[in-house]
Amino acid sequence: MSSRNAAAVRAFRCWVAAALLALFVGASALAPAAARADLRSSLDHVLVRYHLAQPGTAVRVWNLDTGKHLYGRNGHTLLVPASNQKLVTSATAFARWGVEHRFRTELWSVRSGPDASGVLHGSIIVKGYGDPSLSSTRFQRRVLGYATSDIAHFVRALQRRGVTAIRGRVLADESYFDNARTVAGWKASFVAECGPLSALSLDQGTPGGRRVAEPAVYVANELRTRLIAAGITVTGGARLGAVPEGATLLHTEYSAPLRRIVRHMNKRSDNFTAEMLIKGLGKEFGRGGTTTAGAVVERAFLVDCGVDVAEVRLRDGSGLHYRNRLSAAAVARLLRELTTREDFSVYQATLPLAGVDGTLRWRMRDTPAAGNLRGKTGTLSIASSLSGYVTTANGQKLVFSVLMNGSSLDIATARRAQDAIGALLARSRP
Repeated sequence: MSSRNAAAVRAFRCWVAAALLALFVGASALAPAAARADLRSSLDHVLVRYHLAQPGTAVRVWNLDTGKHLYGRNGHTLLVPASNQKLVTSATAFARWGVEHRFRTELWSVRSGPDASGVLHGSIIVKGYGDPSLSSTRFQRRVLGYATSDIAHFVRALQRRGVTAIRGRVLADESYFDNARTVAGWKASFVAECGPLSALSLDQGTPGGRRVAEPAVYVANELRTRLIAAGITVTGGARLGAVPEGATLLHTEYSAPLRRIVRHMNKRSDNFTAEMLIKGLGKEFGRGGTTTAGAVVERAFLVDCGVDVAEVRLRDGSGLHYRNRLSAAAVARLLRELTTREDFSVYQATLPLAGVDGTLRWRMRDTPAAGNLRGKTGTLSIASSLSGYVTTANGQKLVFSVLMNGSSLDIATARRAQDAIGALLARSRP
């Protein structure tokens, strides 16, 4: 072969190699785009199949690893989030208080401590600071599922001080919050969904499943009963009161860490805890112990997270209010931002795990989402939602938010669609 022909062959081979390389690079670049397009098509198909491809359905999916927006439908539409509102309340609580924060409840004597014979001269006062978990041992075992502040500890504290008698009343101070027992604008039937709100409450104001009218007075009555049963004489009754100047602190009872309280709240979707937290946020970081003040604190936190304030309307902490509004874009933005925080692993662990626990225990079983997807559910008569985190088949972390509203929304169908979306995201390879 002549040198001229050899050079031509080498040039041809180089051209073929370059062409193949370009083809490979082009195909590699197109593969992710094709995968994203396939995912979008599949998500559209799910919504069509369940007859939920409508204005009242909003979906947002974001890839945390690539920083790419994978899917959006009505992402900026304001919808009723139902208990997805608890995502906001729990995130704000962690950010403002810290995951190890403990709520306190105090026991005071209006005068000094007991005399030489163990007698307290004057009334004692229980002052609440919004602990949502103060309860009896029985309630902790049967309802909460974790150990926290216990009314029995107040009795033991007085016994340790050698108290044998109280020459006075047992008073209850609930002045840390306002005296609204529910949230303005709630449906009347929601008294069954949330115990009466008070800065001082025991067993969420529903001992034995019975709703009490005055939760703070009930605490005082229960403490009085327990003191007498323990052999401590109490001459007076129980009623509301206030800690006066010059009073003597006898005992401070602390709750379980906030991370444990929020874990119960999110996994069980506990409305009472959420409403107590929003009032506490208002008291400690806002303009008072009211739901409205707490909503202002939560809204400010969302703005700090980069959420468009125009896509946020907060009326309570739990999501029971029908005038709450969030967009799927706002929820997804919050969840994305939380992944950058030091407490993210704690926050994520508070969410129900598909097919394993909480409100997702019986959902998405035998799918790739089981034991993988963590999300917060939400249900009202006009709303169903599911938002959270899921890992794909190729190991990428996704944030998603699905909000579904409608006056004739079939909740069971909405949940099936959400479960199909969760499973689809888990098996995807974007």
